[in-house]
Amino acid sequence: MNRSRPFVLAVTAPALAGILLAAAWAPGVARAQANVDPRMQRQIRYVEHDLDDMLVDSSNFLVPGYHNARGIYVPGTGMIFTFSSSLTASRDFTKSVRWIFDRDRDDDDWKDDDSTESGHGVHSREMTREERQYKRGTDELMQLLLDDADSMSGLKPGESVELIAYFNDVDYLGDKGVRHLSVKAKSEDLAAYAAKKLSDDQAKAHMVKTEY
Repeated sequence: MNRSRPFVLAVTAPALAGILLAAAWAPGVARAQANVDPRMQRQIRYVEHDLDDMLVDSSNFLVPGYHNARGIYVPGTGMIFTFSSSLTASRDFTKSVRWIFDRDRDDDDWKDDDSTESGHGVHSREMTREERQYKRGTDELMQLLLDDADSMSGLKPGESVELIAYFNDVDYLGDKGVRHLSVKAKSEDLAAYAAKKLSDDQAKAHMVKTEY
C-alpha cells in the first residue's frame, strides 16, 4: 500500500545516529561493519526486514517504501535502526487517499466527513487523528522490539537496541517542536522477555522513549 505513495520523504536521522548510519556506507566504516560477527550481521538484516514490513503494512505510519530502515551495530552501544516516516492521517494527503484505507480504517478515525466542518474544525480533527496514530505507531515500535527479542541475542550485556524515527510533515509533532522519536530497549530486558521472565507490559515499561 505505502509503496505506491506519490511523494518522497526526506531521509534524515538524529545527530549521532545519523552520523553513524551515514558513515556506515563510507568505505572505512563499511569495512568495520564487514568485520562484525556474521551472526550479528544476520540479526541486523533480520530486524531491518521486519521493521520495513511493519512500517509498510502499518495503518499508522506512512513511509516511502521498503529499504527505508537502516541498521548498524556499534560495539559497546548496541544496534541502532533509523527510518523516516509521516503518519497516514497527515492533512496533505488525507482527503485524496482516504479510499485506500477503507478496509483498514478505524471508525473513530473516519466517522465524520471533514467536508462539513469549518477549516478550524478540520485542522483540529486532523491533529487528533495524528496524535492517535502517533501513539499507536509508538506502541507498534515497542511491540516490534518484543517480537524480535529472540533475533537480537547477539547483543552483549549493557548494550541496547534503539529505533529512531524521523517524522516529516506531521503537524501534531511540529507544534510540539518534535521531529524525532527514539524507542530504546536494554539487551537484558529483551533477553528476560524472550525467556518469559517479563510480560509485554513489564518489558514496555522498561523501554525508554525520547522525543526531540
